[in-house]
Amino acid sequence: MTRHRTAGRVFHGACLAAVVAASGCGDPQPPAPPNPHVAPAHISGPGWKVTRRYTAHHALVIEVECRDRDRAVDIARELVEPVKETYTEALVYVRPAGSAATRRVQWTRADGEYRVLDF
Repeated sequence: MTRHRTAGRVFHGACLAAVVAASGCGDPQPPAPPNPHVAPAHISGPGWKVTRRYTAHHALVIEVECRDRDRAVDIARELVEPVKETYTEALVYVRPAGSAATRRVQWTRADGEYRVLDF
C-alpha cells in the first residue's frame, strides 16, 4: 500500500509540475524593458540624479535625489520635455538624500503646466 501512495504522490507532483510549466508560473518573467523614450536611470545633472523611474497608464513617474529642492521644476522640465509627447502626465519627486521632505512636480499634457506640491 505504501508503494501505491508513493507512486500516487509522484504522479500528482509530476502533474502539478507540468501545469506550472505550461502556465509559465514556474519561471519568473524578466521585467518589461524600459520605455525607449526614457533615458536609463543613471541620468543625472549637476547636484542631482535619477534614483528610480517607471511608467504606467500613459504616466511617467521619476524619483530624483537633489541637494536643493528649489531646483525641482528645472529638473522636471529637463526630464519631461524630451518625452512629453509620449505621456499624458508626469510626476517628478525631488528630495535630498536621506530626507523625507519631498517636492512633487506634476506636468499634464492637458494644460502643459508644471505644478509644485511640497510634502
